Amino acid sequence: MVRDRDGSTWLSYSLERVAGTGVDNHQPCQQGLEGDRTLLGGLLAPGAVAAEVVDDAGERHDAAAANGAWIAVLDQPIDGQISPVCHRDSSGAPGAPPLPSDWAQSPVMDAEEPCPACGAVAWDEVRPTDGSRGMSGTPDGRMEPTPIVVCRSCGHEERVGTLVRVESSDEEDPAELERRFRAAQEEARRQSCETLARAQFPVYHAEGWVASPAGWAESSGVVI
Repeated sequence: MVRDRDGSTWLSYSLERVAGTGVDNHQPCQQGLEGDRTLLGGLLAPGAVAAEVVDDAGERHDAAAANGAWIAVLDQPIDGQISPVCHRDSSGAPGAPPLPSDWAQSPVMDAEEPCPACGAVAWDEVRPTDGSRGMSGTPDGRMEPTPIVVCRSCGHEERVGTLVRVESSDEEDPAELERRFRAAQEEARRQSCETLARAQFPVYHAEGWVASPAGWAESSGVVI
């Protein structure tokens, strides 16, 4: 974890050449390393002095933490999904990074799945007001911030899946309902294609598999 002359923080595999992934808002970041290893890092939550990372096999690893930041190297290949991270204070209790005050939050009352980072069953549905957690298409063709569910205990985040839904009534012609549903799908597909066309980096997918974007974020009009 390094800080450049402008005050920005980066997760970098090299101290000689500061280049890598920008770190912001206490969100964990990752980079692939040689030998099918993954470098993870981020900023510690306020009051936290340590961080614990859970690998793909469910094993827990203590991260190296100092000066308000943490890093860890896992013996697993990078796959796009960031491993769960739990921030802990000096007593070992988990602590959640703060979220913007204007993000609407509501408890998930029927949640049964324990948090993979800390084991608590205490989830909130959160609706961001910006694209920092990605953007999703709506049936009417608009783009809106992707909702997330957040562990109230440690702050671990999971994205909420997007549902394409068309309102209807019992008297509506089934053929018209089908047409509206297909139109909504096509509009969402068009929005995805336009976003991919603006990406300023190579985009790949596995040969023989159907690919679809799960989400994206934009900064100053640039797809990231």
